[in-house]
Amino acid sequence: MGPDGSLYAATLPSGRVFKLKSDAATKQDDSTAALVFDPAKLDSTSSADSKFTATKPSASAHYIWDLTFDQSGRLYIAAGGPAAIYRVDPSKPLSKPELFFKSDEAHIRSLAWDAKGNLIAGSDGSGLVYRISPEGKGYVLFDAPRREITAVAVSAKGTIYAASVGDKSRNALPPLPVQGIGTATITIVQPQSLEQSIQAPPCPKEPKSTPSTKARPAQTLVQQGRHRLRLGRAPPMVCSPSPATADTSSAFKTMAATPTLHTLKRSKA
Repeated sequence: MGPDGSLYAATLPSGRVFKLKSDAATKQDDSTAALVFDPAKLDSTSSADSKFTATKPSASAHYIWDLTFDQSGRLYIAAGGPAAIYRVDPSKPLSKPELFFKSDEAHIRSLAWDAKGNLIAGSDGSGLVYRISPEGKGYVLFDAPRREITAVAVSAKGTIYAASVGDKSRNALPPLPVQGIGTATITIVQPQSLEQSIQAPPCPKEPKSTPSTKARPAQTLVQQGRHRLRLGRAPPMVCSPSPATADTSSAFKTMAATPTLHTLKRSKA
């Protein structure tokens, strides 16, 4: 109930505040009641404190938690999503709402006045109790052990009472599913580096040829793509000569992994 005798009511999810005639004999609805506050029509340049900007809220639900009036008849609106307090003068039809106080909390849940004209506000999120000056500057008076201040009251002696609920240690969001992280290492090798890095085993010492020793036919190893074809009866020999017998003109070569055909022959000792 306002000081002018009118009834003020807030709606959800639009977050609008209407001024209703308390002595009305007919039914009142949003088409006949006077609209006092609409978050969708906030002026981004209107603010009680120059460091704040009254940005328009998102399309999600905008909560109105509490309403109170100062001695001048101006209406203060405790809102949430995000936490803010708006001020508007309902006695002036063309009066635009302004952002009186802004907080990093989720909601401003409750409002009350002290004897010096300061606004006492309770938040939802960290359970804070603010003292807000008539200029809109807020100070944290109390950090409650619980997350939400649902009501505040001030006695004649200036004592502030706050009702709190909720567990700060409990996260309202469901736990995230456990997800594994896999890693893979890919090494790209050029044909030239492959040819240099592969070392063939040393060749075994061959016995001295005798008249009865038959010369073995030359072996041919053909590689085409990933498939290797072996021609001849004896298995192919791929080896490197020992340092003592190494020959710079040796025909031994390590095949590079290329799609072309390669032929590897072992030269006679």
